[in-house]
Amino acid sequence: MRKKIVLRFIITSVLFFSLVIAIGYFLLRPKLDFNIILISLDTLRADHVGAYGYNRNTTPFIDKLAANGIIFENAFAQSPNTAISHATMLTSLQPMVHGVTPEHILGDEFVTLAEYLKEKGYKTGGFTTHGSWLTKKMGFAQGFDDFYSNFLSARGINEYVFEFLEKNTKNRFFLFVHYYDIHSDYNKLPYDTRTGYDTKFCKDYKGNFTGCKNDLCASTYLEEVNSKGRTIPKGDLEYITALYDGGIAYTDHHVNRLFKRLKELNLFENSLVIITSDHGEEFMEHARVLHTQLYNEVMHVPFIIKIPGKKEHTCIKTPVGVIDIMPTILDIAGIKHKNLQGRSVLPVITSAKEENGFVFSTLCGLGPQWEFNIFVRNKEVGFFTRDKFTKFEMYNIKSDPDETINIANEKEKKTKKRECLKKAIAYHQEQKDIKKYFKHKRRKMLFTKEERERLKSLGYLN
Repeated sequence: MRKKIVLRFIITSVLFFSLVIAIGYFLLRPKLDFNIILISLDTLRADHVGAYGYNRNTTPFIDKLAANGIIFENAFAQSPNTAISHATMLTSLQPMVHGVTPEHILGDEFVTLAEYLKEKGYKTGGFTTHGSWLTKKMGFAQGFDDFYSNFLSARGINEYVFEFLEKNTKNRFFLFVHYYDIHSDYNKLPYDTRTGYDTKFCKDYKGNFTGCKNDLCASTYLEEVNSKGRTIPKGDLEYITALYDGGIAYTDHHVNRLFKRLKELNLFENSLVIITSDHGEEFMEHARVLHTQLYNEVMHVPFIIKIPGKKEHTCIKTPVGVIDIMPTILDIAGIKHKNLQGRSVLPVITSAKEENGFVFSTLCGLGPQWEFNIFVRNKEVGFFTRDKFTKFEMYNIKSDPDETINIANEKEKKTKKRECLKKAIAYHQEQKDIKKYFKHKRRKMLFTKEERERLKSLGYLN
């Protein structure tokens, strides 16, 4: 009898807490007439954002938004490439599955976030500032009623965004905005918005670095640093980093302008907002610059959510990826979805129960056999394998978050190494299997001479 009473108590408790979670899930889900705004700040590494602990005041507005919203501490991109990462963000498919590369388009057989939302009655607007990749020709306009792409500043693209907002004050809308100003430049200095923000954090620089060396400037100069294995003097590297931070501050200013306009149009409070990035940037932490590797400085990105009607600050440590953004938005909006590889983080938000699953990043699509370059992470360990699972690196994320001390050869780590290797192999095989399901035939992008030269100047094409 006593056992039955205890068992009944346990069952009742489980049911009670399940009900509490379900109620919380329901209460956190906003009314279905809210707007959805997804902002991608190209090349923004998480540790250069104030809300993620940066010591420079690069992101005062984003920090305020994060202080009243949900911040994911351990969010990672699935690719260090703009086109590939955004394809993953907007389809919730892994890079090998959607097949986008710097020279291959996003196929129309894949259903995008904009297409899901358009089907449910949302007016959809996409505004991007990578005029060669995030374009209609590359497949990124799928599902958007209004779409515009060009190499514009944050100030310039905002004018198109404001026009879309003013046109849709009475409509429920989905707005995707991509800002490119933080990215390395193609002109003189590697990071140069050509505004007063450029010198915001480097007014005391006394060096003579001009951004050029041996007739190579900006991104092409940094690309040569990588290809020739060169170093950059410490003072110059600090200067370059400060220029990069100036681009962040400039972008933050114009994100603030966007939200001021939303408030003027009475659209802010009733909008779900997600701010993230496609990848970060490296400054010789692992002997390279730009964003060509899978280490923390490149793959760790901001992931901040503002849910309508919910203002308390929440910090979540559960590892997530940009691949999880699309199912999260659809889940919050109450829209059923299928064939997505990401998972909604709404249950994590509502239950406040931390998880420790693995997040995968890859160089797939960026070179021959680079699909085998896979980085596996959770809150405790980072594991990197390449060359068809024959070379390994492993890092203790808790004690070495910057991934500087390789512990793969330590005897006591053999079990963990074996576990991570199994995860990487299983991930690779799963992508091959799912890719067959979609029966996708990659289509090559035909760039104009001007577009190809632009991409070469940014260090993307040979």
